[in-house]
Amino acid sequence: MNKMSLSDIKQYLGRDKHYIDVLYELRVFVSLYKETDEPQKFEYIPVKIVASFQEFFRGIYKEIMDDPKYRERIKEVKALKKVDYDFDVLGAFQDNEITLGDYLSYFIPCSNVETIDDTISKLLDIDFLGIIKEKSSNPSGLLQSINDIFRLRHMYCHEISTSDSLDYDRIMVYINDACDFIALADDIILEAQFPNSPKTMMEMIKESDEEFKRLDLELNSLIIQIRALKVDGDLFSNSLDYIEEWEKYRLSKAKSEASVTKGGSIYTLLYTYSLINTTKALIKELKAGYKYSLR
Repeated sequence: MNKMSLSDIKQYLGRDKHYIDVLYELRVFVSLYKETDEPQKFEYIPVKIVASFQEFFRGIYKEIMDDPKYRERIKEVKALKKVDYDFDVLGAFQDNEITLGDYLSYFIPCSNVETIDDTISKLLDIDFLGIIKEKSSNPSGLLQSINDIFRLRHMYCHEISTSDSLDYDRIMVYINDACDFIALADDIILEAQFPNSPKTMMEMIKESDEEFKRLDLELNSLIIQIRALKVDGDLFSNSLDYIEEWEKYRLSKAKSEASVTKGGSIYTLLYTYSLINTTKALIKELKAGYKYSLR
């Protein structure tokens, strides 16, 4: 297997997405394609779905492999049997520029259901595909759609002409089944990782609210530390004068991302998730920019 360079890894960092983001992106196509008079555009759907699978599962793989309790199971994953490391990457591990999960997740292809099944099953010590079949209301139809999506994506990306044409009804089935597959996968993975995790919406809202408050306190503490450094010429302003504008941006972004729902508890949960993700991003950015000064 070819080595992946440090620059390749950094190029892709941050592209993984929460399943809610993926579901939203895919649902957008339902309205976009309803009135199209160019059936050739339907060929993009399998490509987009597989790209969404790749972003979603890559993030999942990274998260699992960065958890020490699953670290010893990495060697069981077929796709990682022949991974090599170069000195740049080893140095990046040491400097906390990337994690082991960042690196290894990009060696796992997203070209068929079998690879997804093997990777998650081996990492979490579960029968991923077996649980999918148990939880799905139409397992044979669901898996047939997912296999078709992978097949069509390969066909449309690598063959000049095809005899397999798509129509609106068919791509709607693919989009709905792709959303169901991702939602089922997310439930299964969370249940395997956190068997005692909250089950009710109110518990999830409470937990996410507590997580945001914890992160906001961490961010405020970090800002106080940075402002006390008084180091000239840093990447960021010493006074961090933009923080007030950033806080307005954080709120506006949360409102926008939660607006895909019509309100209620789902809106509250999406709103808080957005606050959490935006806050995490700034904490990571500040820690990276001041990693030597904060020691």
